[in-house]
Amino acid sequence: MKTTLNKFGVGSSLACAFVLSIGLISSPTASALDVTVNPGGNIQAALDQVGNAGGGTVFVNSGTYNVTASVQIPNNTTLWGKGSTRPVIQRTGSTDTDIIRNKSIPFTNVKVDYIAVNGGCTDAQMDGGTYKERNGMDISDQHNTVANNGAYIVNSTVTRSYLGINVGRTTNVTLKGTTLTNNGGLLLDAGVWKKGFIHHIYISSCDKILVENVNGSNCRSGMGLKITDFYGNLTETSVVVRNNTFDSNYDRGIAVYDTNPLVIEGNKTRNNLKSGINLFRTTSGGRLVNNVATGNGNQPNVAYDIWLNACSGFTISVNTYVTKNGF
Repeated sequence: MKTTLNKFGVGSSLACAFVLSIGLISSPTASALDVTVNPGGNIQAALDQVGNAGGGTVFVNSGTYNVTASVQIPNNTTLWGKGSTRPVIQRTGSTDTDIIRNKSIPFTNVKVDYIAVNGGCTDAQMDGGTYKERNGMDISDQHNTVANNGAYIVNSTVTRSYLGINVGRTTNVTLKGTTLTNNGGLLLDAGVWKKGFIHHIYISSCDKILVENVNGSNCRSGMGLKITDFYGNLTETSVVVRNNTFDSNYDRGIAVYDTNPLVIEGNKTRNNLKSGINLFRTTSGGRLVNNVATGNGNQPNVAYDIWLNACSGFTISVNTYVTKNGF
């Protein structure tokens, strides 16, 4: 079932509205609703319409969509770009909140496909710690200690945001075909703004994770990819990091903590300030195969192309590196 929102955020015709209403009356459990938004239209109104119908897809046609508040995706809903170029959702104004996030807490099956996110932060704002919450996409529990299921970010881009992509407390996480560049900001720690903590991708306390064909390079203040247990009481399971590129980041290229089993395969991590690949406390079911990690690190004790810290039981083969530690 389809309808269209024009720049006023209303149905494009009475016929459309009639078909929509009849469908909802005749079948409360009808198939998912599809709504299309054109440049100048109201993306949030479309998402709310689909969410109220129980889920579906909001198609966003190519163009630039300026937003001053978070775009919030309801349960069982896909935000899907259409056209020759990805539609750009761009933050304007001084509001310090995420650009895209989940609407419900907890959430179920939130998906972003073929969308470009621009946080609108200048170099000076990122380097000066002006914004602390302007994340490109935050699909998580929002620190409410609830379990979520199904976060999917595919074929998208994120730039000029504080933290690029954050996913937390979620089972079934997929990041594929997505590019992140020029994200990052400073963390206020004991009254001092510090680099090294705000990353392109931060995945915490999640299970069944796939990160594939992602390019997360040139992060201004942190790692390309960090997968960890933020809360310190869980162990992530079934993590696959495959065929990605994480080059020239301020901190590490890839860092994964406390995960069993873990697959790190076919990745490129080059010229990161610290380690290229840094794995912590994987003790069974690990595979480290066919990765290229070169030119990483110029800081003592953390400057390794590949560094396994308190790990054991790995299958290790066909990796290209110069420096290593822990295996």
